[in-house]
Amino acid sequence: MNIQEVCRIRKEELKLTYQDISDASGVPLSTVQNFFSKFSKSPSIYTVAPICKALGISLDEVFGISEHLTPTEETLQARNDELERHVDAKADMIEIMRRGVRIRNVVIAIMFAIIVLLAAWCLYIDWSGIL
Repeated sequence: MNIQEVCRIRKEELKLTYQDISDASGVPLSTVQNFFSKFSKSPSIYTVAPICKALGISLDEVFGISEHLTPTEETLQARNDELERHVDAKADMIEIMRRGVRIRNVVIAIMFAIIVLLAAWCLYIDWSGIL
């Protein structure tokens, strides 16, 4: 199925006139009529693209254009994916270490408070023995 047949089917589905397509695409009415005629064998991309856009047809889909990576690009993409996983793993490790530091700081603060209280208690006991 060629591009004109695809456009003709969509035009009928949407019940659009040649004038509607011309107005929506900015392509002159006579050019739109020629595009849909059987005599137009090889229309210009400058005609096809606006008409397809007006009809909501993707040229990429019609012509099977998709994102294909070359072997070098595939290798780079795989390396990029690997590096992203590595960065994510490092970020997780950093978060675990931050939690560990917070817990350690709390434990140190509690131990310091206990030592201060013990020192105060020892001083109290020592001074109360003198009096």
